[in-house]
Amino acid sequence: MEKKIISLIIPFLLSACAFENFDKRSEREAREFTEKQCPRKVDKFTTLDSMIYDIESKTLAYHYTLSGDLDNDTIFTPGIWNDFKTILQEELTNSVELKRYKEHNVSFSYRYYSEATHKLKYEVTFTADDYQTATPTK
Repeated sequence: MEKKIISLIIPFLLSACAFENFDKRSEREAREFTEKQCPRKVDKFTTLDSMIYDIESKTLAYHYTLSGDLDNDTIFTPGIWNDFKTILQEELTNSVELKRYKEHNVSFSYRYYSEATHKLKYEVTFTADDYQTATPTK
């Protein structure tokens, strides 16, 4: 009888040890995406350098590099960055691909760096309040 109980408990314990929670899975998937897919050219002037999931802050961060004509401070005025933020928020609100993260109230951070200076040019973070209260566009 004791052997039967042990043989039933051991598989349960092994499966419990192998279980990966949402945060650990997100961290691993972001790391694997970065290792396999980055750097990845988004368009002529934008490269996705990495994707990082921070467990402590529950934030999925995208790190981009701007180059060429977009790596220019005269193009990106505060008004342009504000319009860009609105576009990013709309895309996030409407994104089906990020549904799993949004269901867990993950924050999303977008960071853009200069290819020439390697300095941060722009950063914006959206919390669950930002994308759940926004009106989806059609």
